[in-house]
Amino acid sequence: MTDPKVSASINTTQEENTETTKAKDMQTVATVTTVAAQRTVRQLACINLISMCNQPDNKDHMQTCLFELRKISRKFPPLKNEYKFIYGKLCEIALIKAFQKCNMDVIDLDKSHSIGSEYKNDIEVLEHKFSIKTKLNKSGDIIMINCKSTSDHVLDINTILMVINEGLIYVFPTDFFEQTDYVKRDSGSISFKGKLITHINKNHPEYIYKFPQLKQEQKEELDNMSEVDIFKDLYNLYITP
Repeated sequence: MTDPKVSASINTTQEENTETTKAKDMQTVATVTTVAAQRTVRQLACINLISMCNQPDNKDHMQTCLFELRKISRKFPPLKNEYKFIYGKLCEIALIKAFQKCNMDVIDLDKSHSIGSEYKNDIEVLEHKFSIKTKLNKSGDIIMINCKSTSDHVLDINTILMVINEGLIYVFPTDFFEQTDYVKRDSGSISFKGKLITHINKNHPEYIYKFPQLKQEQKEELDNMSEVDIFKDLYNLYITP
């Protein structure tokens, strides 16, 4: 038979543990609530976009998007000058198509211009404008604006940065870091310094989306894919009778 004093002591300890657990849970909820309340509208828009991509029903769409991005990088390698603009625009189209299949309303802002393109932003999604940039690897600066003057441009951009070989998308605003630390301005361009990505990797996982792994048949198809001879193909398609 259990000693009444021992039983009372056990009950007291269990009650104290329960109260401690409740207190920790309440503290966690309070912390999460406080952090959410401190986020700006633009920060929440970036996080919501990533959340949409992470929905289980959208896994196949985002996997297809990565497959298309890697196809583009194989067929139109951006290290060659003739492919740089083609590569970037095709990657943008692939991402827009994926977002649309994920039931997001996307406006291609370039289509509103009969000549030229949108100045800073490429798309509007979830009621916010974003600039889309693409890199093969995460190292190096990210050119955001090509310009003749550094004084006339305010870098207030929400950015979607696809890093193809890493299988990652970074979605972030410019209001969560000090621009003096992470923005480089010179006579020809305004860029994010490469260390901004390191900063996000270490401190802000909420701004990172990881693509699903490719299927084995997709990997095999990529292995057998070769570069396009763009000028020859264009000449044969449009010029030769």
